[in-house]
Formats: sequence, structure tokens, C-alpha cells
Amino acid sequence: MVAVAGALGVLVASFLPWGRSGGASRTSYELVAAAGRLEVVSGAVAVGVRGWYLVPFLVACTWLAAARRRLLVTATLSALVGSAAVALAVAVKASPVGAETGTSVALVAGATALIGAARSAWEHRRQS
Repeated sequence: MVAVAGALGVLVASFLPWGRSGGASRTSYELVAAAGRLEVVSGAVAVGVRGWYLVPFLVACTWLAAARRRLLVTATLSALVGSAAVALAVAVKASPVGAETGTSVALVAGATALIGAARSAWEHRRQS
């Protein structure tokens, strides 16, 4: 299922190097932690960025929903994971931090998750 493959791709991408600051490469989780410590983001955006830590859980839930043939739940979770990945990757690419491989992988995987979400929603609608 495309939705699950995209979500799994986002999970893998989240552990790849996303940015370089100084001499160190950092994963998405390390960048989110640094942004929190430096108070680079605030308000609702800060809450959304901290929600990135839920990606592994949401991917597992996406897989479980697909395994149970809950197409609408699969579509919703995949869309959430894909949207978060694309948004965070674009934010990192637009930031002064040097973007690395993980951001590009996250963009492709996030887009795949969104396409899979649309397909799952379409299948759900067709079956209803």
C-alpha cells in the first residue's frame, strides 16, 4: 500500500542527517530539539514541531490501520505524517542550516505518503 510505504519512508528519513551546523550533521529529531532549546519557533508552530516526535508512533498506527483494512484511518494518518514531513523538510531547506540528504528523502517520502493517503481515501469512498 502506497500510504504505508510513504509513511515508512518518512520514518526512515527522520533518522537520516537533515542539517549541518558547524561540523555536525543532525537528524530531524536533533534539529527539532535544537529549535526548541533556541526558542526559534513559538506558539502553535512550536507545538506542531514538537509533535514531530510522534512520527514513529503515527507510522506504526498507519501500518496497523492498513493491516486492518481501515482505509479512512490509513488515509488520515498517512496524510498527517506526509504533511508533517513535507512541512518540516521545507522549513529546514529554507533555514540557514545546511540541508542534507534527510530533507530530500523526507520530501519524496512525504509526497508519497500524501499520494497514498489520497488513494486510500478514494478506495474508501469507492467501497462505501
